[in-house]
Amino acid sequence: MYKVESFLTSFILSYADKYIKDFKKSDAQLSLWEGEAYFHNLELDPLALEDLVPFHFVSGHINELKIKVPWTSLGSSPVEVVIDTIECVMKFKSPDSDKSTSNAADTATAPKDAQDPSSPSPTLDPTLAPLDSTGSNPSLPAAVESSNSTYMLSLTRRVLSNLKIVCNNVILKIMEEDTVLSLNIKTIQAESVNGHWMPAFTELSPKELFLRKRIKLNDITLCLDRRSPSGHIVTFLEPLLFKCSLELRLLQQYDKATYASRLTRLDISCDQMSFIISKPQLYLLVKILELVVNLKKVISKQKTTNSHPTSPSPPPHATPTTPSSPSGKPPHLPSSNTSTSGEARPCAAMGVKDISAGSQGGGAGASSPASSRPTSPTPD
Repeated sequence: MYKVESFLTSFILSYADKYIKDFKKSDAQLSLWEGEAYFHNLELDPLALEDLVPFHFVSGHINELKIKVPWTSLGSSPVEVVIDTIECVMKFKSPDSDKSTSNAADTATAPKDAQDPSSPSPTLDPTLAPLDSTGSNPSLPAAVESSNSTYMLSLTRRVLSNLKIVCNNVILKIMEEDTVLSLNIKTIQAESVNGHWMPAFTELSPKELFLRKRIKLNDITLCLDRRSPSGHIVTFLEPLLFKCSLELRLLQQYDKATYASRLTRLDISCDQMSFIISKPQLYLLVKILELVVNLKKVISKQKTTNSHPTSPSPPPHATPTTPSSPSGKPPHLPSSNTSTSGEARPCAAMGVKDISAGSQGGGAGASSPASSRPTSPTPD
């Protein structure tokens, strides 16, 4: 019998193994089986984090990570993840560096994924992967499938849907040449709530097809400063935003038959916000806006590449050989695709009918450049 503790432990630690460098799952399993696991001085994997946000990660560090699993009350109490002091340094992606970064990410993550193919793949979707034609889930281990896949799927959905995350002292920095944009948040807390937006243990069911999350951000401070060529900030300017608090309410609706997400709604509320910008920061803010515009181009390029993947070119068709002249050069043959000005018309070479000569016949479809000019109206 495949134990629930073994499966959920492997499932939870798969997240840490994906985003943390040199993470030792074997040492963490024993601690997590006891109900709590503590980790200190963790280095984040920049390549894995770049899949989450459109930035180039320079470094990431977590001072302390605590995972608490209530094994005796998994059906009524949430799994808690507490992070104390997380700091990430990022840069804006450029069109040139984006290609090299993506290639490096594919090379670096391939061996890591191949270490344990039987472990469940991390996913934030509470519905997990859909069942295949045989009724099984390819993301679950074979032992789970043979024991009770329906129970495991239901239990894993409940764990993910009610996951509680608390982050204390969050520091995010974006550095570009002489500009430093830093975001400090004292506390971020995300938890499941009921229909009245109060903390509760919820579950997807045919009668309840909504999941609600409440995310609180306390004491948000946004700073924009200039740094020296050595990388140090000489003079700290006045914060753009100082100790502002936000509350985000996330509502997701799922399909009754497939449990796939159908609707996502996000409401943001703020009691008070004071935004201040000084004259030295105005120049830095313009530079940040230019970088945001370039970042938008990078994101659009990625979407275009993903939606139109490059397909292998078809094999070349056999073309008849042209007889050569006694001098060894092919004879000059008259071409119907040569205009009077001596410029070659590529219509026939591309397999498109050349209608420049027959455009006077009133044929429908494409027309020559001369026929597109406006003509004087004919008298009635």
